[in-house]
Amino acid sequence: MKQENKPGRNQGSSAEQTREELTAKIQEQDKKIRELEAKIKILESRQEPESGDPNGSRERFQQLADAMPQLVWTAEPDGEVDYYNKRMELYAGISREDDGSWNWSPVLHPEDIEATVQAWNHSVETGEAYQIEHRVRMADGSYRWHLSRGIPATGEDGKLVKWYGAATDIHEQKVIEQELRSSEKRLRRLADSNIIGIAYRTESGVIYDANDAYLNLIGYTREELETGNVRWDKITPEEYIHLDLEAAAVAKKQGACKPYEKEYIRKDGKRIPILIGYALLDESKDDYIGFVLDLSELKIAQKSLQEYTDKLEQSNKELENFAFIASHDLQEPLRKVQAFGERIQKRLEGKLDTQTEDFFHRMLDAAERMQAMIDALLNLSRISTRGQTFEPVDLNAAIKDAVANLEERIKETNGQVIIEKMPSVNADPDQMRQLFQNLINNALKYHKPDEPPIVSVWAARTSGGIGSMAGFRIFVKDNGIGFDERFSDQIFLPFHRLVGRSQYEGTGIGLAICQKIVERHGGEITVNSKPGHGSIFSVTFPDN
Repeated sequence: MKQENKPGRNQGSSAEQTREELTAKIQEQDKKIRELEAKIKILESRQEPESGDPNGSRERFQQLADAMPQLVWTAEPDGEVDYYNKRMELYAGISREDDGSWNWSPVLHPEDIEATVQAWNHSVETGEAYQIEHRVRMADGSYRWHLSRGIPATGEDGKLVKWYGAATDIHEQKVIEQELRSSEKRLRRLADSNIIGIAYRTESGVIYDANDAYLNLIGYTREELETGNVRWDKITPEEYIHLDLEAAAVAKKQGACKPYEKEYIRKDGKRIPILIGYALLDESKDDYIGFVLDLSELKIAQKSLQEYTDKLEQSNKELENFAFIASHDLQEPLRKVQAFGERIQKRLEGKLDTQTEDFFHRMLDAAERMQAMIDALLNLSRISTRGQTFEPVDLNAAIKDAVANLEERIKETNGQVIIEKMPSVNADPDQMRQLFQNLINNALKYHKPDEPPIVSVWAARTSGGIGSMAGFRIFVKDNGIGFDERFSDQIFLPFHRLVGRSQYEGTGIGLAICQKIVERHGGEITVNSKPGHGSIFSVTFPDN
């Protein structure tokens, strides 16, 4: 059987190929310099037979140099530059001294001056070709990478007579090469870190290279991998094969696929859950690189969390059932207390002293408060157990119904409720009315004694972000007594009050019901307040 193992391929092959392409481009540009050198030698070997002008060849050389796409220069044997072509105008810092020599060091990047001077001095001293890559300052002040090369020309006696050189702009190639090198370094660091498994495979299924993390994951050795007998389809359960084929097709078409979950079969037969994603290698149309993350610990944690969640839901359900049953069973004896108390009070009317009459009033008031608390507790327990199916709800209508139910309280307090245009949300219709009725009632109740309550209700779209969800946010603002924000979490607890019952009536469970309703709808409720400056309740409903 023909093996498809490709041991010569590795993570750096893409960068290496790109560097080879860049080197070829630089060599092509260097070839042009050599051609110029040859033309220069031909021109300088000629004399002007008709005019007898020895400078004719020099003029033709300069015309030829000015037509070159590089910065062309010449220098004396001692290294003094004596000529630049017209492209010197594109550079900043090249200047001619009073003695006719050229000063070129200011054009270089400060970090590259020392290396460039050393390379040039070495070439001048030894007569060896000069070549260096450095950054050169352009007329606009920016620096661009150049390949500078100088070629020594000798006379018939073999002595150095001239230097001919050119500086070729290789900035784009250099930037790409640096980015590739940086990318390769990051990939190699990732592979060597063994944080995730990295594997290379052919389209036909042979896994021909991998890091240690991947090998430890599947339970095979590197020697077994190098035989070419480790295949992705052999370590993948049959029910996941179609996912791999679909992912490979997407990667081949788009260059990469989204990560997805599947399982591997280890060499010892154990199945392990993984998250895997593919990308097509740059230099190939049939090889892929895969990134694999072991999900074993995550799945164990998720299972434990699900079991805990199930137990918590069951516990909450039992607690809600207990609250409902207890509240329901408490109503009958409470009714009897209220009924017999009222009968005794009527029968003994006018026969009781003032203190005894006060005792009866207190008893019946306490029974009435107990009835209100039981009703509130029943309402709280029914939010989850007896809620309606979600449907599109126009909050304009829901809040209008809530305000209508509070008409008497609004008149009593001489209050005002201002409602702006509301959105529609997917919700329980009755619970939406109950939610905003409780919030507006709360705003009307806790008003300042000498100031009529003003309640404003408006909505805003939220796009989500860190610490928030995308959806609609509804605000309910009042000008009431407010409270210290240190207690903002406590006000949503059942039967918890921040002010005394003698000042403001109520069961202390209205806001707990609001929070329960919002949580059932997958939203969140918060409050901002300051003593004496009112409160703003914010309710967010997610898009889904």
